Amino acid sequence: MQERTQAQLELSQITCMGFLMGVTKTILSKWFSPSQSKQPFFIGNHLHSISKRLTGIKPPDYIERLPRNLEKHFAHLKATELQAWLLYYAILCLLGNLPAKYLKHFACLSEGIHLLLGDNITEGDLVRAETLLNIFYKDFSSLYGEWSCGLNIHNVGVHLAFYVRL
Repeated sequence: MQERTQAQLELSQITCMGFLMGVTKTILSKWFSPSQSKQPFFIGNHLHSISKRLTGIKPPDYIERLPRNLEKHFAHLKATELQAWLLYYAILCLLGNLPAKYLKHFACLSEGIHLLLGDNITEGDLVRAETLLNIFYKDFSSLYGEWSCGLNIHNVGVHLAFYVRL
């Protein structure tokens, strides 16, 4: 694959982060908002145990912020917190709390994005990320509701690997 310039790397990461904030907030809202309490993906009743796991994590130095209690802050997380949740904390914190099919679905997003944010992305990384993000997009409506797939979900699932490939 062709070597990308620093400007191209920064642009693809900025684009990626914009989409990711929206997607991650959407998913957190579905999982934790009381308005979703009748849905099979709702885990707001597990918020205390998830927050306890999260705040017990000691992040590496390259993660800028310490994890905050989700019970108090899930609707108001900063961009760096949303990124850390998506890439590093969520799978560990959700294991045993989120039903397996939703966790597996979310893992497609997490791994796909992790690959796209890499410094030295190979063509194999791009293909794997594109496959995972397409699965995430394709399955989103069936898991979260017919009308729940907004523009950010679409952009991440269908276009993000293409933007990074540029």
